[in-house]
Amino acid sequence: MAVQQATAYYTHEIAFTPNGHILASAGTDCTVRLWDMTQSQYPELVEIRKTVQEENEQDIFSVAVNPDGTKLACGGNYVIHVWTLQGDESPLILRQHTNWIFSVTFSPDGATLTSGSADCTVCPWDISASLNTSVAGGTLRAILHGHSETVYKVTFSPDGTAVLSCSFDGTIKFWDSQTGECLNTLRVAGPYAGMNITGMTGITEAQKTALKTLGAIEKV
Repeated sequence: MAVQQATAYYTHEIAFTPNGHILASAGTDCTVRLWDMTQSQYPELVEIRKTVQEENEQDIFSVAVNPDGTKLACGGNYVIHVWTLQGDESPLILRQHTNWIFSVTFSPDGATLTSGSADCTVCPWDISASLNTSVAGGTLRAILHGHSETVYKVTFSPDGTAVLSCSFDGTIKFWDSQTGECLNTLRVAGPYAGMNITGMTGITEAQKTALKTLGAIEKV
């Protein structure tokens, strides 16, 4: 009889509800687990009902809880699910990204959910219509382009006026949360910042690309 090989489980993300009573965790089995943290010494698993059952979804990389603790969002390989934490409504499903979704975050007022992805984009979603009712609704407000590599983290400024995103391209971008305009870009200078590699010989295209990533320039 063939023995089925066990697959290792990895937790990618965790998030608390604002009151600290529930911890949400998610990982490689497309399931969000909710832990009762009021039992501080022995947290109890209270729910495993929030399971992503979408074709091509393999992992959940990001989890966030809205400011009043009523909704939970998670991002996977291609789609975002938004659940109410109380009740059995079907989740709101948001589709736009074409690659892994590494970060989701709610605005301070809970009306906007913003996501960042390996497809190099940042997407703000208007979910205000679903705040006090079911999770029906969800409108893509914009697709923010500007990063050249994976967006690993998105967050809102404390006053909610800006969305910040950081990327493997070495930059942090500030976006106007209403217009989507890029307001500012922060960049840490690489070890080869400003080095002119125009006409340099003896290196491969891959090596040239790596040098540019570290700050080198090639003048046309």
